[in-house]
Amino acid sequence: MTRRRFYLVIAPALPFICGAAAVIMITSDVIAISLNPGYDPLRESISDLVLLPNGWLEEWGMAAAGIANAFLAGLMISSDAGRRYRGLLVSGGLFAASTVCFGVIIIFNTDPGTAVTTVAGGIHVAAVILLAVLFPVTGLVLARSVRGFPDAAAVGNLARIMAVIGAVVAWQVLPIHEDTFIGLSERFLSGVGLAWMVFAGGHLPGLLEGLDRASRGAADQISASYKR
Repeated sequence: MTRRRFYLVIAPALPFICGAAAVIMITSDVIAISLNPGYDPLRESISDLVLLPNGWLEEWGMAAAGIANAFLAGLMISSDAGRRYRGLLVSGGLFAASTVCFGVIIIFNTDPGTAVTTVAGGIHVAAVILLAVLFPVTGLVLARSVRGFPDAAAVGNLARIMAVIGAVVAWQVLPIHEDTFIGLSERFLSGVGLAWMVFAGGHLPGLLEGLDRASRGAADQISASYKR
């Protein structure tokens, strides 16, 4: 399948992919919490829930979000606009890195309270912190790439909100800080991240097409000026 064909297949399906990923992740979290009545979703990390009975539900939810990230990355990298705007390629690369972080978090399951005592735990915590950083950075880079187009401001504002929440989450998973409401912080960040992902899934194809048309129009104007 060529790059262009991949783009044409993914673009119309992206809203469904991102929406389905959000529904799967939220539903998996709610069901997993309900099946573990001793678990406190406000004060205990999502990573704690993965280690409890039926924790595989949470892993499915994370996997769904990671897959949606992979499709977002593929869409930007395969788009014609991505070949002309470096920011889109950077955004696509950051989405791909986020996908890897989701995979690392799923593979290296650990209790954040004892994470620093093991290599696997340290990798897990590092991936969580990196993921909390990558989401808002990706959004800001993407917003800058599509500035001047409809919905660019909304993309940037959601990214700024995630940056603040991400800083809180990163602080709480550091070993120097005692966890308080890390479960609430993680779920708040995940909720904003999912909202941003669904928004991007529904609007990114149109934004990319708009950028592509604008770049083609500018190229045609330059070509016409040379012909004169």
